[in-house]
Amino acid sequence: MTFFYFSICILHTLLAPFIMILSTLHPLTRKRLLFEKRNLTDPACRSFAKDHMQASVAFEVSSEGELEQIRPLLIKVLNKQKKVELIYCSESVEKKCQELYREYPQLLRLYRLPLLSFAFIPMTHFQHIFNFLTADQLILCRYDFYPELMLYGVLKTQKFILVSATLKNKKLRNFVSRLIYKSLFNQFDLIVCATQSDENQFCNILHLAKNKLQVYDFRVVQILSRVENAPNVLETKLFYPLFKEWFTTVPDNHRIIFGSIWPLEISMFHNQHFIEEIKQNHIKCVLAPHKLNQDFISEISQLIPPHLPHYIIGPKMDLSTCQNIFSKLTQKPGLLILTVPAILCELYTNAGNAFVGGGHGRSIHSVLEPYVGMCKVFCGPKTHRSTEYDLIKDYSTNQIHVVTNLEDFSRIFMDNYREDVDIINRKRIFYEFNDKFESVFDQILSKKAENV
Repeated sequence: MTFFYFSICILHTLLAPFIMILSTLHPLTRKRLLFEKRNLTDPACRSFAKDHMQASVAFEVSSEGELEQIRPLLIKVLNKQKKVELIYCSESVEKKCQELYREYPQLLRLYRLPLLSFAFIPMTHFQHIFNFLTADQLILCRYDFYPELMLYGVLKTQKFILVSATLKNKKLRNFVSRLIYKSLFNQFDLIVCATQSDENQFCNILHLAKNKLQVYDFRVVQILSRVENAPNVLETKLFYPLFKEWFTTVPDNHRIIFGSIWPLEISMFHNQHFIEEIKQNHIKCVLAPHKLNQDFISEISQLIPPHLPHYIIGPKMDLSTCQNIFSKLTQKPGLLILTVPAILCELYTNAGNAFVGGGHGRSIHSVLEPYVGMCKVFCGPKTHRSTEYDLIKDYSTNQIHVVTNLEDFSRIFMDNYREDVDIINRKRIFYEFNDKFESVFDQILSKKAENV
């Protein structure tokens, strides 16, 4: 496999001049190259090597979801005053990575993965990831098996680690594909699987050695910390006291938050019986759109049936405006649309039920956030990419419900909303995850692969 990675890197280098020409012709390629070019001038990207220092560990994440997966591990390493290199692929995670750098400027270095501008030999505007990285431990998250990263992990590290590992959505039906994946995953010294089901697949399908496998989902402890701090976060929001007073006038199993909703999912509100339950104040519904730009919110608003009242609370509304909206909502019950950013995880702690969007499009969004927030969870059928869904099914089979057809949502919800949340079971699970975190952290950060 090392020769394969090396060959791909050489081919990439040979194509570099053509990529440069293409960047002048195609706007998307030009945008990507400009993004990668920031590595050359951004102070956050100054390699530790230039200051004769070395990082203890390097992380690579694709986008925001993967950053959240490894965040507890990353923060714990930084809080131990160890130097860290953080490589990221998507521009969508740039803001959060820069925020981390501002918090830990002496300990953290950032690097945008040069997908287009990678080259083994020095050329204008082209970069070699080996010239940036200094760490002798590299941790990848989920699936970014780029040749240059794999080559660094195999050749330059004492320990090469994969976290949140899964075989979901992998085609493993024939011998050749299983052999390829086995060779790929065998490059790692330690594989931290997302769920027990994933570990079973690595053992039973790819026949990987049991001693290089571990099971742990770092997202659980990350979400737990947010849930525990939820009251402090929510109380800083001007609308929240009014919201809480309105929302909690019915029992928690009569409350539902529709999180990360897309326009196509608004058809759930076209059922007349469900509309009457909302209008009669039997069910209280809060909708949090997946995107918060005005066009997206307007599209969602226009799709809501005209005979179902809806109200919008935005991030910049003053107290008087909020009071007026909640007064109208009390007098004429309907659907509340919340467009306040970065509080959905915390908001779930106020509900007894949650519908998570995305499952009738590409893939469901985070079902773990409402689960940790003590909600019964409903979602669409596109669960094939979600290890969070598998984790919930492993621990609380009857607490997550798949809504295959949106027109069936109201029936499925009304059939299940009264069932109790398995609070005692979940608290036990969360305690176990918290208790195990230290041992998994020590296992990952131990320097030698043979200690695994």
